[in-house]
Amino acid sequence: MNEMTIGALFFCLLICAVGAMCIASPSRLVTATHRYTARTFYFVASLRVMFGITLIFAAPASRIPNFINILGIVVVFSGVVLFLVGYKRFRKFIDWWASHGSAFIRGTGVLAMMIGVALAYALVP
Repeated sequence: MNEMTIGALFFCLLICAVGAMCIASPSRLVTATHRYTARTFYFVASLRVMFGITLIFAAPASRIPNFINILGIVVVFSGVVLFLVGYKRFRKFIDWWASHGSAFIRGTGVLAMMIGVALAYALVP
């Protein structure tokens, strides 16, 4: 297992942790997202770009390298789009997401955990 795979697995763990927080305490997660500042937003967008780059470099050693490579490109692109969308529009999206109630937030948490686990499985050769 190479260093990029280990880095990508760390990001998968992070995705699962956020998903678990959505499930366990949606109100805490909403409170945490409302504390986001512009600096935090750009940090998170940078993490997304780094995750995508990590996926691209980890792809050759994975179970499904073509899919992981394409997913890495999509994640990098989504991080760049976050930079272009900006903090104010992102804030509106978070408000929309939080307004749907705890069942919706828990559902997104389940989805995040499923994606994190499936991606970790695909990354480990």
